[in-house]
Amino acid sequence: MKAAAERLSIWMHGRHVATLTKARRGLSLSYTADAQEAYDVNTPLLSVSLPLGPRALPTDAATAFLDGLLPEGETRRMLAYDLRIYVDDTFGLLAALGRDCAGALTFLPEGEAPPVQGERPPVVLMAEDLAARLRRLHVEPLGVDGQVRISLAGVQQKLVLSRLPGGSWALPIDGRPSTHILKRADPRFPDMVLNEAFCLAVGRHMGVSVAGADVLRIPDPILVVERYDRHVEGDGGIRRVHQEDMAQALGAPLGVKYEQQGGPGLRAVARLLREQGLGSEDLLRLLDTTLLNVLVGNADAHAKNLSLLHPEPGPIRLAPAYDVVSTAYYPQVDPRPGMYINGKTSIHEVVADDVIAEAVSWRLAPDLARRRVESLLAAVPAAIEAAAAEVPGVPADLVALVRQRCRPAGS
Repeated sequence: MKAAAERLSIWMHGRHVATLTKARRGLSLSYTADAQEAYDVNTPLLSVSLPLGPRALPTDAATAFLDGLLPEGETRRMLAYDLRIYVDDTFGLLAALGRDCAGALTFLPEGEAPPVQGERPPVVLMAEDLAARLRRLHVEPLGVDGQVRISLAGVQQKLVLSRLPGGSWALPIDGRPSTHILKRADPRFPDMVLNEAFCLAVGRHMGVSVAGADVLRIPDPILVVERYDRHVEGDGGIRRVHQEDMAQALGAPLGVKYEQQGGPGLRAVARLLREQGLGSEDLLRLLDTTLLNVLVGNADAHAKNLSLLHPEPGPIRLAPAYDVVSTAYYPQVDPRPGMYINGKTSIHEVVADDVIAEAVSWRLAPDLARRRVESLLAAVPAAIEAAAAEVPGVPADLVALVRQRCRPAGS
């Protein structure tokens, strides 16, 4: 019993790939012999910051990656309190919550194999149950209760569920991975749900790769975000796709996600993309996301809001943009960008030429960067109108703000 309590097996794609041990001196993370036989040495299996090898991984890097799988801030404190676990006990929280994480990882007690999908019928939520769980998010973050054990980074109130082929919702238990994130409005920021839905729709209509999202009213608006790290097969089975955010990939410790705090900046992200052999197309996608954040006025675009996908098979690539919100709509929000753009320290000061200059600093060809920005800007007016029509109830003054921001952006 003691050994099982002190060690967790980490599973990915049906294989036990690593073992996490709680030792006196901290956490010890090491890859299994099975993983070392299946993958080449230095493969960025769990993370770019944790390449595959025979030795235990550096403790600081491992802890930074593992903490990045867990909720942040007050959500982490509430979950730790409810589970009777110390808030800084990363091992204990992963033991309790790690059966369904961001990406393809599953944390299980040593000797326990992942359950097989479809062995048990899904636990379907009726409409009244769904509404009740959404109401309880302030006391049951992520919907974690006696049945649901799930871990997802971030500070917003979220409910994580699995959508069935017929459109109904089920709890992510008994081996069924979650497929969607449902976000409630934050009472401090009016119309946050409609704000995010609108900004993502603007990006999609511009041609930017963004996470899929819809608004559901239960009866208040709820943002339903499709998880890009899940793939639903034709038979209804759900395949996990591994991913990590840029704070994890760059080894940033817990809580250090803003550049002003010493966290990663865009140039560090671009350098990582180049080092991983990603070509100009992924750098252009980074440019797309950066420009979208500037156009809508999103000053909260930090290192945890950019991610890498690790598809198997296939090369690493930049994930779609997500958590795109016009923070400029809320005057109380700090206008400093989460990651500075061409050295500008206020989102209100950044124009299109700054985005181009930033991209050139990533070693994108100036002509290529300018053509990309000009092409996206040309699509903006129609994208705003299409997004406004697509998101009923979006505040008219938010739409007007984004229109106004887009006019000087091309100067």
